[in-house]
Parts: sequence; structure tokens; C-alpha cells
Amino acid sequence: MAALQLEEMPVELFTAHSRIMGKYRTRHIYIRDALNEAKESYLDLQAVSIDYLEDAQRPSVSSVEARLDKGAIILAIPHRVKGHTEVVKRRALLAWAGKSEDRLLISAPPFQISGNLKLARGYNVKDALNRMEETFITLSEVAVRYLPLASVSFTVQEIVVNRDYIQMVCAGFHEDLEELKRLPHLPSG
Repeated sequence: MAALQLEEMPVELFTAHSRIMGKYRTRHIYIRDALNEAKESYLDLQAVSIDYLEDAQRPSVSSVEARLDKGAIILAIPHRVKGHTEVVKRRALLAWAGKSEDRLLISAPPFQISGNLKLARGYNVKDALNRMEETFITLSEVAVRYLPLASVSFTVQEIVVNRDYIQMVCAGFHEDLEELKRLPHLPSG
């Protein structure tokens, strides 16, 4: 398979205090791969907008470009590179083959995340997390709560989590589905 050309990927990233949106030039079509396989310890972003999570009244900061330490990224909402829909669909089908799902509650301060982790059959959550080589992992059907400010909570179909920030994981977690329906939903994909 030929390598993809360098293209601009829309990114939506969360650090401990900020939501950063912009574009990242990469050969990947999925943010998890771009983050896990980036050789540099930083991302050079273009058309950047920064919102402060703890102060909604504070105006956004815009910049033509910015450099972000990859280690500062706690969460990333996947937005795919345009024109690669079929590749993404095939990859999703292959990713599901032979896998089950487990609902997790994750503490990755300052965020609390609940979502589904796909597991290879025969693996439990502990084994799967211990054997993963990737720093950034994907969860589906996600609810995110920003603990310092309860109003900054949302649901999203998929999110990428930096495992280096995870302090606690509860497997087999059950939550109030009615409460989830009340949270704002952010689009992904």
C-alpha cells in the first residue's frame, strides 16, 4: 500500500486547561496513529484556536501556527482527513473482528471519562492495557466530565486518551444512561 500524501488533519485536543482546535499536517488519516507514530515530541499546528476550559468568559486565542508538546495532550477527538471514508470504514470493520467491548470509567485528571474499550477475545482490561504498546488509545461511546467545572461535560462517539495520564480504571462500569443523554454531544469523524 502506497504511503498517503502529507495532508491537513483537523484536530481537537484537550490539555489540562485548554481545548485546542486546528490543523495538523500528517500522512495518517486517524489522530491516534498520528499521535502514536509521530517521531517528534511536539505537534506543529496551523489555524489554531485555543479555548480555556475553566473560564468560558475568557476570549479564545487564535494563531496562524502553534507548537504543542505531545505529552501535554490528555484527550483528542478524532476528525478524519477528508477523502478517506472508505479506508476508515474498512479499518473499523477489521478492528472489530474478534473483539469484545468493556465499559470503563477512567480517571485522567482533570478529566473523568467513561467509554468502551475494544478488547481482543480472551483478554481482560488489565491484560489489554498492560500489553498495549500505544500511548494513545481509543474509546467509543464516551462521556467526558471536566472535574474542576461540571458545566464542561460532553459526550462523543470516539475519543483518544493518553494512557500516561490515567490514574485509575474501573472495568465493567455501569452508568445512568438518562444522565448521559443530558450532556451536550460533540461531533467526531
